[in-house]
Amino acid sequence: MPFLPPNQRRQCTEGKGLQQLLVTLVFVMQIVMIHKEKVARREIGELTTNKTTARLPGVKHPGIIFPEKPETQVKYVRKAIDYTVLDGIGHGVKVVVVNSGVNNNKQICVAP
Repeated sequence: MPFLPPNQRRQCTEGKGLQQLLVTLVFVMQIVMIHKEKVARREIGELTTNKTTARLPGVKHPGIIFPEKPETQVKYVRKAIDYTVLDGIGHGVKVVVVNSGVNNNKQICVAP
């Protein structure tokens, strides 16, 4: 800056001053936005309520009801799969046998 004329030096310092003012303004705007968010979250928190439950004395978990006697687990036994139960299902097309006389049986496929 030492080689600039005096009027340009003043403009340069004014520009830096404006830039510094702009930075400060942005910083203050961020602080205001953060404050507004905190206030909004506080108001939302005031609208919520805690879940109140009547606790019986000596009950550790009030929401869990334990059975009188525990169920006994049945031991897993692997069984073979019986595929013969699927034999009657077919492929979705019905086959109808039509008798049209002696030894002239015809098969007709009918869509479901």
